Amino acid sequence: MSDMKAAWKAARFATKVLIAIAVFLVLFVAVMVWSFVYTGGEEQSQLIDSVFTVVGIECGALMLKRVMEIFLPRRDKGEV
Repeated sequence: MSDMKAAWKAARFATKVLIAIAVFLVLFVAVMVWSFVYTGGEEQSQLIDSVFTVVGIECGALMLKRVMEIFLPRRDKGEV
C-alpha cells in the first residue's frame, strides 16, 4: 500500500488530473445510463454535450501544456 502512496505522490499533476477525469467520466456515464433506463428512454443530451465539451477542452489544454514542455523546456532561474 505504501508503494501506491509513493507512486501517487511522485505522479505529475497532469497524470492526476487525467485519472480524476477518467473516474468522473465512468461515474457520469453510469449515471446517464441509469437515468436513460429509469426515465424510459429520455436522455439528457444537453448535459452530456456540455460535460464532454468541457472534458475535451481540459484534456486538450493538458496536451498542449505537455507539448509546450517538450518543445520549450523550462530554464533554471540562475541561467538567465
